[in-house]
Amino acid sequence: MRLLVVASVTCLLAIALMPENKALAGMACTSQTWERYTVKGEEFSVSMPALPAMNTRKISLTPTIGRVQRILGSYADGVAYAIYAYEDPQHQPLDDFIAYTKSRRSRLRQWSNSTDLALNGFNGKQIGFMERNVPGVVQFFKTSNHLYQFEAVGAPVDDPRLQHFFTSLSLGKKLDGTPVTDGIGAQPAEEPDTQSEPVTSRDADQRVVVVTKPEPSYTESARQTRTSGTVILRVLFSANGGVTKVTVVSGLPSGLTEQALAAVKQIRFVPASKNGQFVSTWLQLEYNFNIY
Repeated sequence: MRLLVVASVTCLLAIALMPENKALAGMACTSQTWERYTVKGEEFSVSMPALPAMNTRKISLTPTIGRVQRILGSYADGVAYAIYAYEDPQHQPLDDFIAYTKSRRSRLRQWSNSTDLALNGFNGKQIGFMERNVPGVVQFFKTSNHLYQFEAVGAPVDDPRLQHFFTSLSLGKKLDGTPVTDGIGAQPAEEPDTQSEPVTSRDADQRVVVVTKPEPSYTESARQTRTSGTVILRVLFSANGGVTKVTVVSGLPSGLTEQALAAVKQIRFVPASKNGQFVSTWLQLEYNFNIY
């Protein structure tokens, strides 16, 4: 009985906090069961509403120093969740990491003031933002060996879904959670045929907000043949938060088209909306493959 009372209070709070725009509010009272996830070799665990997609790649910091970057993304009920994890071989100051991250997104995001955080003995900062009029929150942390960026986009910070995500976060070593490996994660169900026709971006009241868009891998076959160029895909960003109905507009040999098709399934986003409801929309994506 106590559990039922707690659940009812949570749902009532969620309803009270809902904005008038139902598309951005999402389904605050959801029957989905969140699960705790972690990644081998990382220093975090966190609860998410669905098995996240994960992409791991090594990026160069200097000609002799590289670091592993991981991008995880999950989506449910109008909110997209993202984790950006970076190895920290140069022991970069947290403020420098935040400034670099903000500069990369400054064209799309309007940032608010930061708030200092402390979690499990590690220092961090929380910053709110707006992207295409969609609210979001990001928390940055520096641990012993990593720099982390935890994001939730699609609702304000006091929304119960965001509170669930951020309060579940734990930092340190040997943390509990279901291990996540590279892959496309849980995919939303396909839209039924009764859905209305997709709208164009210009006809939507609110455009798609892409939260994670990992880069595809370069194949060894393409490296040997020195294949480069651009894969162009036409993709339906569905109202249910899934990336579906992918058409290859222009492809490349040596497995590069297949790599782009795999990467597009790892995208997580907040769907476009029109008249207060989420809608599907077609977008064209380009993946550039270059030999360095």
